[in-house]
Amino acid sequence: MGGRRRRPGYTKTRHDYAGGRTTYTAMYEVSPGEYISAGTFDTFDEAEAAWVEMAAQIRRGVHVDPRRGRIKFKVFAAVYLDTIAHTKANTRRTYRGTLDRQLIPTFGELYLNEITTEAVAIWIRRLADAGYAPGTIRSYKSHFSAIMSCALAWGYGLAYNPCIAVKVPKEPPLRIRALSPESVVALFNALTGPTARLLVELDLQTGCRWGEITELRGGDVVDDPDHDDRVYLRVERAVADVGAVDNPLGNGSRFFVEDTTKGGTDRRIGLSPTMSARLRAHIETHGIGADDLLFGYAHLKDEWAQAQIPALAPHLVEEIPEDLGRTPPNARGLTYAHGTCTAYQSAPCRCLWCRRAFAIYRAERRARGLDLRTRRPGKLRGENLTDHCPADWFRDNIWKLAVKEAGLRAKTVFHDLRHTHATWLASSPDFDIERLRERMGHKSILTTQRYISASEEIDTDAADILEDRLTRPTRRQGRTGLRSIS
Repeated sequence: MGGRRRRPGYTKTRHDYAGGRTTYTAMYEVSPGEYISAGTFDTFDEAEAAWVEMAAQIRRGVHVDPRRGRIKFKVFAAVYLDTIAHTKANTRRTYRGTLDRQLIPTFGELYLNEITTEAVAIWIRRLADAGYAPGTIRSYKSHFSAIMSCALAWGYGLAYNPCIAVKVPKEPPLRIRALSPESVVALFNALTGPTARLLVELDLQTGCRWGEITELRGGDVVDDPDHDDRVYLRVERAVADVGAVDNPLGNGSRFFVEDTTKGGTDRRIGLSPTMSARLRAHIETHGIGADDLLFGYAHLKDEWAQAQIPALAPHLVEEIPEDLGRTPPNARGLTYAHGTCTAYQSAPCRCLWCRRAFAIYRAERRARGLDLRTRRPGKLRGENLTDHCPADWFRDNIWKLAVKEAGLRAKTVFHDLRHTHATWLASSPDFDIERLRERMGHKSILTTQRYISASEEIDTDAADILEDRLTRPTRRQGRTGLRSIS
């Protein structure tokens, strides 16, 4: 005799005598002798149907234990960050930024199984109403979806990914704006310092990303064995501004060098004879070794500081006369000799000679590297221990000023040089798309195809064919004459 078979669930009846209400809790078995609730209902039949359904899910192997979902999102997010330690440092920094700015403040205190599709949709709508760009919203949602997909795969009590069915605002079409040759020449002429100009011109000729060109070192410049007057660049690494927290080195450094590029492939980029000669001269003039950066931050900053020293007007070139008299008494009844810094500050006198004396004093201090405003590195940003040029410093102190002086669009960014490089090559009949893909370091040829579409060449063949079709003589049935359609 086998005995009585144990049921995989049952319904527990609860009586609220004070309120006069009866409820029914569905209980089902998750392991031998262990029962958990499938919910509380107002009718017995609803409760019975609930535990029967959960028992059926266990038999089919698709059951999700709801108890594992009782973990707060911020706790699981910390676990998730630890699991992506093998990814690129810049990827971890991006995920951490999304969590700190958006996801933790919005969903951090919720349990995983409390995050619904509706909650995600409301969050997306609020981001759009706050003026976030569609691309930014898509990036935030992508990071959120990746985290929730991981929780679903690991069995953290989720029946589905709440991000899947949520739509994000449609992004505007990607418009690649290449610079014209005249704009490029104007930009070159507006740059201050030969090193900054060489960096920009080299980037236009190579199409490198910012992290690639600022990581180039003396050893990456190699003589072309087939041409004595040429060199080529080995683009094999990229530097990322990851901050101290996400830097795998753990030494408080701001920058981390990835031993690969964004596309994951090494590139060999040949240079013109003129650029090769300039690059060789740059290396020789500054004594750049094989392991030294071609465009170190210290050297770029020194050139920039020298450019900040104002040139004296012609009428101020002559020496300050010794006896210029004294200033009128100030509030304390004191007078000072004209043409001195003391008179400029304490009188205070703003005559031509006093202003010139103070200007010379300030220029001399700047020439010695004093009084230059520097931002103290924060604990999260880290210190620049590697002499890489920060992108934000170059943008604010060199790039924006040159763009304004050259009369270019205010939104012209450094990456537009890469777009210009690719678009110019794409418009040439002598440069095929596969060579362009390899030169740009794209994984997919679809990415390269965008530059073919962005080429300024306008296809007029279709218009000519249609025009020819309209004006071509046609024969009518039953007649021998021809007529022209106008």
